[in-house]
Amino acid sequence: MPIKNDMSWYFEKLLRLRHRTNEQILQQAVKKGKFRAKLFYSNLLTVPRVDYARNVWHRLIMPKHRFIYWQVCNNHLLTRDNLRKLMSIDSNLCPVCENEIETHNYLFVDCLYTKRLAAATNSWFGNFQWPKDISELQKGTPKAAFNLRNQLQNAVLAAMLYFVWWNRNLLCLNPNV
Repeated sequence: MPIKNDMSWYFEKLLRLRHRTNEQILQQAVKKGKFRAKLFYSNLLTVPRVDYARNVWHRLIMPKHRFIYWQVCNNHLLTRDNLRKLMSIDSNLCPVCENEIETHNYLFVDCLYTKRLAAATNSWFGNFQWPKDISELQKGTPKAAFNLRNQLQNAVLAAMLYFVWWNRNLLCLNPNV
């Protein structure tokens, strides 16, 4: 059946979906003789689950901290290197220290402000290891579900990421501060 211009977007998606399915996928979606749309949909998903999602969305972390934590892990925040891809900006230097080009890795790992914040946190929290890069942040966050210390460390990490981003935005909007 050809796709017509006056069809709804949802029906168009269903028509395109028929090319991605086969008999095996349909059989996997049948449970106790009934077709289960949820099983069918989950079999079609090709995006792998990420290990750090449970730590990012942990109930002990404040919602605004969770959101920034998720954005940092997925490299979705508009740091100046990402912003420069979308529009012209005056400077792509880190607004906090103005030493290097602002990237996710630089702002959240290598920036002098972030290193000082991590050292200060280590002094009162004790044995707090700040990640060496963003990929380590994704892989190396402690399993927050196991014990209270790991849950607290995860919450502190999320709060620190949030306040690094908050401080960066404050300096972008008010450079004289």
